[in-house]
Amino acid sequence: MSWEERIKQAAYTSPSGIRFDLLYEDVSRESDKKTTVFTFPDKDGAFIQDLGRGGRRYPLRIFFSGENYDLLANEFFAALEEVGVGVLDHPIYGTINVVPTGTIRQRDNLKTASNQAVFDIEFWETITEISFPFAETEAITVVNESIENFTVEASDQFDDELDLETSSETIDFKTKFLTALDFTKSVLDDIAKAQQEIKSQFDALYNTIQTNIDELIGVPVQLALNTIDFIRLPARALTGITAKLDAYGNLINGIIGNDFEPSFDNKTKNNFVSSSLFSTSYLIAEVEATLFTNLVTKPDAISVADVIVQNFDNIINWSDTNRNTLNIIDTGEAYEQLQNAVAADTSRLVQISFSLKQERIITLDRNRTIIDLSAELYGTIDSQLDFLISSNNLNGDEIIELPKGKEIKYYI
Repeated sequence: MSWEERIKQAAYTSPSGIRFDLLYEDVSRESDKKTTVFTFPDKDGAFIQDLGRGGRRYPLRIFFSGENYDLLANEFFAALEEVGVGVLDHPIYGTINVVPTGTIRQRDNLKTASNQAVFDIEFWETITEISFPFAETEAITVVNESIENFTVEASDQFDDELDLETSSETIDFKTKFLTALDFTKSVLDDIAKAQQEIKSQFDALYNTIQTNIDELIGVPVQLALNTIDFIRLPARALTGITAKLDAYGNLINGIIGNDFEPSFDNKTKNNFVSSSLFSTSYLIAEVEATLFTNLVTKPDAISVADVIVQNFDNIINWSDTNRNTLNIIDTGEAYEQLQNAVAADTSRLVQISFSLKQERIITLDRNRTIIDLSAELYGTIDSQLDFLISSNNLNGDEIIELPKGKEIKYYI
């Protein structure tokens, strides 16, 4: 086989999965050696410390021509501007993960060379998986410590703010607290069922609070401790993070939709204090849930972090508004620990996202079966088939045959 026969079709596949076959001029590549030079006063010459190489660069001049060249050139320009890692099939240097860098130049020579667009691009080779210099075990330790500190501080705050001066206020508080407890159990019960040990503890704590509510009202700090532990338990069950976030998120939204107005007694204030305890406990449980979840893809990790940050902002805004209305001062100890837990956990999620699989999207050019597509995209069937189905939310008909034009997400 001669060198001419070894030349391959040049192509660029964008981060979203759009492939462009390329016409090109002469090609070249560049690479920088990472070296450090050491010289010594009593020795001639130099010692070169070789630290490997940097990213290789592949400058290309690319052409589009024909009656629809302008439409194709516009699509290609947009593909080059996509965020993420693309794939360059170089005619002689192989297949490389790349990112277009620097200035992307498109020239349309309407006078001297009509119906032709010329692109000058420099593609840089990029690393798709990298280990960042942080210890995840240390981050998890910080998150766990903040969760435990929150449990203590939130319970103390509940004890300080609850104000039961009359039997009427006590009865009203007890009724509303148990209603919130029952609703919490109904929403989280299916999550807890995923692990029998968790379900048993969950039911036992619920029964303890229900049975001893009168005594616990007399010791508010213990009532709060038991309630937070009860809410946190399902977060540790070995089930999907989406189900957990949906359940806790629904509980959060059910509380922060309520506004409280001052009243002549302490009933409204106590209702808010109870709601504040439940809502922040739901959020701390969401944080804890991430510690009991194996995230697979980069979008999963980023999405989970976004949900937690959004719920934190929503709860704090809701709390600040109602505290101002009711003139309840937040001394900040529980808030500080909640903020620490959220900040440490979301930072951890962002860090680990860099080592997880990245999303790609392709549009099927013909009808396909899920089996042959799994083999093509992942190189295997058994271990990835369920993942391919679930990550694309395929229905029964699509599992039998995927139609032409269907967009498919896959991860590398």
